[in-house]
Amino acid sequence: MSRLPEQRERDEALAHGLVIRPPVYRLDARAFVCSQLLDVNRDGLDEDVTVVADGNFLGVVAASPEEARRAAERLRPRWSTPAGNHRGNTPAPASDRLQRNYDWPGRLGWGVEPDWVIADCNNGAVRVDGPVADTERLRRELACLLETDPGRIHLDGHGEAGLGRQGSDDAAADAALLAHAVGRPVAVRLDPDPYALDAQALARARRLRVSGTPDGGDFQVDDDLGYVSVPPLALWLTGRLTDGLLRDPDAAALQYTFVQESFLDEVAAALGEDPVALRLRHIKDPRGRQLLQSVANQAGWNRPAANDGRADLVRGRGVAYSHRPSESGDAGSGTRSAWIADVEVNTVTGGVRLSRLVAGQDAGADGPLRPLLDSHPLRAALEQKLLGLPDTAPPPDQ
Repeated sequence: MSRLPEQRERDEALAHGLVIRPPVYRLDARAFVCSQLLDVNRDGLDEDVTVVADGNFLGVVAASPEEARRAAERLRPRWSTPAGNHRGNTPAPASDRLQRNYDWPGRLGWGVEPDWVIADCNNGAVRVDGPVADTERLRRELACLLETDPGRIHLDGHGEAGLGRQGSDDAAADAALLAHAVGRPVAVRLDPDPYALDAQALARARRLRVSGTPDGGDFQVDDDLGYVSVPPLALWLTGRLTDGLLRDPDAAALQYTFVQESFLDEVAAALGEDPVALRLRHIKDPRGRQLLQSVANQAGWNRPAANDGRADLVRGRGVAYSHRPSESGDAGSGTRSAWIADVEVNTVTGGVRLSRLVAGQDAGADGPLRPLLDSHPLRAALEQKLLGLPDTAPPPDQ
């Protein structure tokens, strides 16, 4: 959206905000490294410009985007230089085990396209509109930032929750903090400056060092540095971040599975072994083995992916398996999931498209009975979110 919504363009109360990031800020191992804001010289600013300084968060609010940009250019903040506390990576000890490092990003990118994020704080309630996903996580984070109740945070966003986070969450926090400070609605422009820089600063959120025997057995995590979840940058800059916002059990499980499955694929490639056969050899759980074999059969795993001869298009197929035990901790309980995906890669543009997905799930002996499990909503959601198909119900005979 290159322009503000039409009804917002006529809103005389709407102000425009722009943030000024510290010269140095980044996630570094288990620490957030950041220049400290010492003082701000406001000389030469117009009277109707408001400077918002909160900890190491700095922004300006003005009547128009141009005025906000001019004010940001005239502002003369003084920053400290962070102490040299880069810990680096601890070298892996020598071992005959196969070792790998895997990084998980705090941001997948700054956003899909330029857009506006608008925040309004009125009588203690906060409303955010823009390309943000309506998630309980973002609501808790904004509530912590503004020191209010999550129930008073309303997200009227048109974004979608995904596996990773985008800069739109950072823009939402920036807009909310500026609006809260000036007591009027504030629009913040989501574009590469500064949100692409934010994505780079938060790029390496978590690093896992793993190892296993050369045949893929005895998989274990040897080192785990960083953060499972990376809340909006404004929380780090203001110093209001709490430990609870850094914990996300579901994201932690997803990241662990990604690392484990990537490691097994590397082992299979090194051994020249079929990835499904390698997994079946190591899965001891009978239900899990049966599920993976069933999905592989349905996907036609042993038949190579079709290739129409296009020189600019290559096709591949991948497999993943996960078994997450229930809260009882019993290894035979919990949910098993197996996916096989067909992927197309355009060698000219670099574009990646998921063309086909075969997924199977076993809720386990302690899971819901089959009559209570309706697969149609799950299938429709997967087709819409992953394959990009229209949001329509599948025909009755499929």
